[in-house]
Amino acid sequence: MARIEISSEVLADGIHVVKPAGKLDVFSFGELKQFFDTLSSATKEIRIVVDLSAVEYVASSGWSVLLSRRRILKLSGGDLTICGLSEEAKRVYDSMKIHTILPVANTPVEAARLMVGQGLV
Repeated sequence: MARIEISSEVLADGIHVVKPAGKLDVFSFGELKQFFDTLSSATKEIRIVVDLSAVEYVASSGWSVLLSRRRILKLSGGDLTICGLSEEAKRVYDSMKIHTILPVANTPVEAARLMVGQGLV
């Protein structure tokens, strides 16, 4: 069985919601990176919400993919936010003090609104 399964949908405003399920670790982070590469190949100004509600565990390699992808997207006019953190992932997120460089919300709609607040929608 795969360590991670990734699905996606597009909201009415064109924001892509990417939903990984499983473990986001050293064995699976490459799959998420490849998924982002495929999505971003169509347009550089893509806006992505990553819904982590079905992710059991996020290792440092997973956080690295999320942070670097946001940086890449911001440079090209897009953006990335996250939502649906488990209690464990939220503790790690808080301890890393990355709230200013990787915005988080509770739901995909709230995460999309974070990009609205930045004038992206």
